[in-house]
Amino acid sequence: MCVINELHTTADVVNIVRTGRLGWAVVFGALRLWLVLRSCGVANLQARIRSDVQMAKAFEAHVAGDPRFEIVVPWRFSLVCFRLNSPGRVHSVDELNQKLLDSVN
Repeated sequence: MCVINELHTTADVVNIVRTGRLGWAVVFGALRLWLVLRSCGVANLQARIRSDVQMAKAFEAHVAGDPRFEIVVPWRFSLVCFRLNSPGRVHSVDELNQKLLDSVN
């Protein structure tokens, strides 16, 4: 699966192919990836990603077990999307979630 940055439009891709030049963001992104792989190693990076995914899975199970919260979408990689669940107070649910977000950050 290929993820294309939203900033790159079809015209940008055509321009890159036509001119044969890559933007600095692509070059430095590749350099950053190379440095991470070189300093950590592929095996350590894989272990770190697997650990983060396992923590996300455990956190989702913990949140799903609490009736005060609901899982918005199933977890992907290390991202868990949840929100406060307040069935009795429909109008203030957004305010409660904003307060939760502010207190976490």
